[in-house]
Amino acid sequence: MRMSSYDYDAFLSYRRRDATRLAQWIRRRLQRFRIPPEILRELSSERRELHERTPRIWLDTSYEKSSDDFLVKKIFPALDNSARLIVILTPAALEQVYGREGEAHENWLVREVDHFLGSAAADQASRPIDVIFGPGATEGKYPGRLSEKPRWDWIDFRSFSSWRLRTFTGELDDGLIKLVAALYEVPDRFLPILRREERRERNRRTVVAAFGALTIFALITALAIWGLIQQENAAGALANRARLSTRLSAEELQRKDPDRALAIALAGVETPDLAKTDRPIIAESITAVANSMANQPFAGTLREHADAVRETSLNADGTSAISVGADGKAIFWVSHNGQSLRPAKLTTLAGDVFAIARATSVVASGSPSGRIQLWKPESPDVSAKPIEFGESLAALTFSDDGRLIGALGAAGKIAVWSFEKNDFLWVAPSLTPSASTITFGPNCGCLVVGTSTGTLLVWSFDRKEPVILPASGKVTQAVIDRNGTLVFVTDDNKAWLTSAPSWPAPQNIAQHDRTITSVAISPEGRLIVTASMDGIARLYDVASRIGWMRIRPGTDVAVTNVTFSPDGNTVVFGRGDGILSAWDVSDSTADPIETMELRGHSAAVLDVEFSADGNWIASSSIDRTVRLWRPNTARQPQVFLAHQGAAFHASSNNGRYLITGGGPDKKVELRIGPNWVPTKSILLKDEPSALAVTDDGSRAFIGTMKGDVLQWDVASTAITTISQGNGVVGSMATAPNGSTLAAIGIGARVQVCALDTPLAHCDTIPLGPREWGYNVAFSWDGRWLGATSGIEGERGSARIWDLETKTAKVLVGHTERVSQIFFDRSSKRAITASWDGTARIWDISSGREIVRLSEPKGRLSTAGFSADGEWVATCFNNQTLRLWRIPKAIGSQSKPLLLDAGASVLVSDNVPIAQILFGFGSNLLAGSLQDGKIDLWHVPDGTLRAVLESNGAPFQNMLFHQTGQITAVSQSGRLLSWVVPPALALTDARLLPAARSVLPLSGALVGKVDKNTSDRSDSAPRCAFLAEHNIGLPPHSLSGASRARTPLTIPAECTSASLGKRRLLVEGLTAEAQGDAVTARQKFLSSSAQGEHLAEIGLGDLSFLNGVNGATLGSAFDHYTRALQSDTPHAGSRLGWLLLAGAEIENVVRARTYFEDSSRKGDADGYAGLAWIDERFGKSADDLERAFSNYIRAQNAYERDGDFRFAEDVAQRRAMLARLMDAEKVSDLFVFSRGTLGSSKAVNAR
Repeated sequence: MRMSSYDYDAFLSYRRRDATRLAQWIRRRLQRFRIPPEILRELSSERRELHERTPRIWLDTSYEKSSDDFLVKKIFPALDNSARLIVILTPAALEQVYGREGEAHENWLVREVDHFLGSAAADQASRPIDVIFGPGATEGKYPGRLSEKPRWDWIDFRSFSSWRLRTFTGELDDGLIKLVAALYEVPDRFLPILRREERRERNRRTVVAAFGALTIFALITALAIWGLIQQENAAGALANRARLSTRLSAEELQRKDPDRALAIALAGVETPDLAKTDRPIIAESITAVANSMANQPFAGTLREHADAVRETSLNADGTSAISVGADGKAIFWVSHNGQSLRPAKLTTLAGDVFAIARATSVVASGSPSGRIQLWKPESPDVSAKPIEFGESLAALTFSDDGRLIGALGAAGKIAVWSFEKNDFLWVAPSLTPSASTITFGPNCGCLVVGTSTGTLLVWSFDRKEPVILPASGKVTQAVIDRNGTLVFVTDDNKAWLTSAPSWPAPQNIAQHDRTITSVAISPEGRLIVTASMDGIARLYDVASRIGWMRIRPGTDVAVTNVTFSPDGNTVVFGRGDGILSAWDVSDSTADPIETMELRGHSAAVLDVEFSADGNWIASSSIDRTVRLWRPNTARQPQVFLAHQGAAFHASSNNGRYLITGGGPDKKVELRIGPNWVPTKSILLKDEPSALAVTDDGSRAFIGTMKGDVLQWDVASTAITTISQGNGVVGSMATAPNGSTLAAIGIGARVQVCALDTPLAHCDTIPLGPREWGYNVAFSWDGRWLGATSGIEGERGSARIWDLETKTAKVLVGHTERVSQIFFDRSSKRAITASWDGTARIWDISSGREIVRLSEPKGRLSTAGFSADGEWVATCFNNQTLRLWRIPKAIGSQSKPLLLDAGASVLVSDNVPIAQILFGFGSNLLAGSLQDGKIDLWHVPDGTLRAVLESNGAPFQNMLFHQTGQITAVSQSGRLLSWVVPPALALTDARLLPAARSVLPLSGALVGKVDKNTSDRSDSAPRCAFLAEHNIGLPPHSLSGASRARTPLTIPAECTSASLGKRRLLVEGLTAEAQGDAVTARQKFLSSSAQGEHLAEIGLGDLSFLNGVNGATLGSAFDHYTRALQSDTPHAGSRLGWLLLAGAEIENVVRARTYFEDSSRKGDADGYAGLAWIDERFGKSADDLERAFSNYIRAQNAYERDGDFRFAEDVAQRRAMLARLMDAEKVSDLFVFSRGTLGSSKAVNAR
């Protein structure tokens, strides 16, 4: 091929959305690259001429247009006149684009490739094609006709990022050299010279850049050059790889992709021998891994429907769900005894029209014959008898409480059925043939009916005539909230607002360019949001009656659904590209902020729903799955607007109750966990300053700025003063057994109050003259009470009272005020922290100081003792955080053991820290920072594990709960709650396998331990597919009624006559892949007659598919059995999945036997079958563990065989189960399961 016959030397094909910068960089580097003279002499004259001029490379910068004119008139001619094609693969290259009416089209990259190939096959193209893997590209996934060629010698630019464009790193050298060599046809023997010259050129640029800055900052620049040189010299070292992955992982978190962030972080850590727990691992990489885990929202994938899932309803706490699919099925999902959500019951709907009552878990469906079928999975009586409506159903709706059903008939009949009456409550006096939608008004006793003729009817059940409201077109949907706010949408892309009870003329509140797909009102009625096919969402403030904000949840992608969180602070959009986008709309005075993108669906999202507690999101998609998400992550806490202005909080000893108090608003509020739902609140005359609550939540105690101690009887709301004159009350605590309350204030006395009577009665214990009291605490066994006090600049003291013997000990030694006291779990030691720069550990029984931790004089605070009592944390001047290991030998009877900073682990000294706390029973230390964040460090090494983020307001105080939750109250009055993943407390060596376990992606198992099991040899025969499990397309219970596989692509050389008798088998497979079942069957029969046993698998697969469509499965069983008798690979797992197509439990037992036999031969389907049986039918923790282990083995085997799509399916199942299990157990099982890959002991091993 002569390049001179083409106008362009290369054409760059890429998706503008995520590959623009990479494409521009590649063109720039190719045009500027200089080939060394010794290589240039060896090239052809044509290539030398190309080098002398600038290579002409077509790079189109236009975004894809709805019209094909530009593509046909501009792009295709440039392709025809290009000597080679360079294709950049990124995630967007695999996506479809949507027209104005929502129709799907191939993207321009796919069409450019197809046009370039013409009629030629991908591996027989007349002009060369270079395939580049850009950021996010996945091996084995090629768009359009590139997938015809099973293997591409692709060029790796996956590590390309904006960060690298600003540095002089050599991470992209190999890819660039391969591209240059291809463009200039450089012989392979010269590649080392090209690499050497590129390295020299980069170093030259580094020196030039450094020299230019030398006149300004000579010393700094010299150090930077030295650092770059050191980085270059150690490019392959673990430290550099870890550092790079840490940066890239942080970038992915900023892009709101925690799964990819975790994958990148794991890629940067050299996977240790996980049996050796003392293997050193770089701290920054561990931080990146742990922080990515803390931000993962994925909780599971539900696969059972054979078609798109139209809607899913979750119960209050996410332990059950109902999904309705386009396959005409409704499925009830339940989780019992810590197991995953799994199908418990299933029903066939009466027709396409349906509604779900979320309050009562009832599904109603309407038939064309006029019957309304009811289905309540947990109450068969409700499902027994259908409702006779009398005409074909057009729409159904439930009232909010689920007690009423509204029905609209195709001929215009409208009626309301009452469950309570078991009869129709109301029937419209006349037909409304133009009716198009119906919805209940929660508090108006009415039904709102939209019509296709431009009117909206409000039917009150006690009136004979409706209220008629004008509309600008056909009403397509309507919603009404508890406040009577009604929003409806018309087919001219407008949204309208009116309200009960006066029903004023509707006000136009939104106008979109394309169809409005969804509308929602926030639970408190503050906001309205509309979503549209134009990719825009519009927010409307109901109170101000003005449009607040226009936001774009995605770039040029339709918004298909919208819903609010139960607290109204978050709005979540479902998109046409399968992504969910969450936005913070809590502050009406600020712009909405996108907080999260939930990725995983492979097609448009049809429905998004929150559970009532706000802890779960369920998304339903065209891809036939329901995805479950936990929206509360390290970056996205649960937020409650508790108070107006600065506030603080305390919890009961058992962690069940939380009490918050606000200074400016003088309000005290009681909440119940774990979701911190407010139960009662009161308003005080004076500002609260300290709080406590009993374990049963019946009584709360409030210290005030005035110096009073108040008892609040929660049930009666009575407030009683039980102590006065204490000065500002700064600390309160209740004994673990709930018998005693202690309070201390600046009035130089401690109040000890007995709680054995309905009204507490208090005794006063005086402190030293002029001393201010600071802190009180009980020992864990409840015997000891500690209190701290002091006089600034003079002295400090601590006292311990024995509540059994009524005796006291004064802890002498501090020279400044003592701010805190904590007891260890054994109740034998106490620690005090003082402004004299020391923390002192005391033997409680003797009152003797046994250990002294010293900093320079200044404010010292402490988190007390770790759960095991071996570690103490201190913070000096709110800045220097240290961990101290307390020696077992603690000194003589006369002198304490003195420890200075050199004996500690420095955790942090570069951020202001307000408060530190140890986690209950975990190896975590939390520190609240003055910028409104909370850092979590691992004990004992002090490695940063995660950063919990908020809206930036500083915290008044923080609590670390027994449940693993952390709560904090900010100076803006917000209560925030984070759930801390237990895996963060694991050691480094255990954290890595735990992290791989929860990553729901294929490739998550990789690492050194995978070398012998995951890598496929390039020397494998090109026709190896003949022995693999992905012959044919059998149904598979893990993916619904039909297997989620891409039809097999047959390599060209495998269809030649050289295959001998296997030629007929290949021709049968080819016909099956093309959907020609008749030809496939003929070829398989002929191949089987020649003794080809694999043909029996092909015949069985064809019969299996026919069986799913209503024919008998007996023929498939016979074919698979004959294949098994001939020891044909994968016949056993085929029989197992065939048996599972039936519902009989005895089939499950037989299927397990087949799966076990197939698994011993390394069959991926066998492992998947074993895992699926244990997950679906298991009842114990052992069953869950077996399922988890076998999903790991199945994923490894699928990846080994190149079936990455199904590998990702089982990876999601594995990740979902990992979240249900103990973190340490998950880590150990992962290591064990990886270690048994390929061995016979793997089957059914735990």
